[in-house]
Amino acid sequence: MISGTIWSVFHWPLIYCILAPELDVPAGYLFVTSLIGGIGFITIIAWLRLKSGSVWTAVLFHASLNSYHQGIFENLTVETSDHIVATAAAHLVFLRRFVALLIQVHSQ
Repeated sequence: MISGTIWSVFHWPLIYCILAPELDVPAGYLFVTSLIGGIGFITIIAWLRLKSGSVWTAVLFHASLNSYHQGIFENLTVETSDHIVATAAAHLVFLRRFVALLIQVHSQ
């Protein structure tokens, strides 16, 4: 939880200065959602790191999530106030599929 909180707070200036004005969403709402998402995201990354014994699984997971979000998902959507909700939903779908794949691979 501490790592997730640090990760979230580290991104708050970006949220406050760029993301909130661009999406026309209150910064406080984005702060809370980034804190919740950050803790969940770091929990998965920490699990990957511990289970694999390598930092590279966490690096690849983070890179694939960023690639999916910034390279694919944002190019398929129109930015509106609801964009942040759709982005969060897409992240949850991606995370669920990724964790399901890891569980399947780990159980074999």
